[in-house]
Amino acid sequence: MSGLYDRTDASTAEGYKCAKCGAAFTMEEPNCPVCGFACTPDTCQIIAVSKEGF
Repeated sequence: MSGLYDRTDASTAEGYKCAKCGAAFTMEEPNCPVCGFACTPDTCQIIAVSKEGF
């Protein structure tokens, strides 16, 4: 983790909010699972995402 979120735990990770469709996903995925947009730290917002699979 980059330290962006100091309160992350085992159930959260840093991820992206897709700039094209707004979907949230972990940084482990190379592209947005909804629309296929290739997110990078420069193109998409970095957010805390759940790893719980809701």
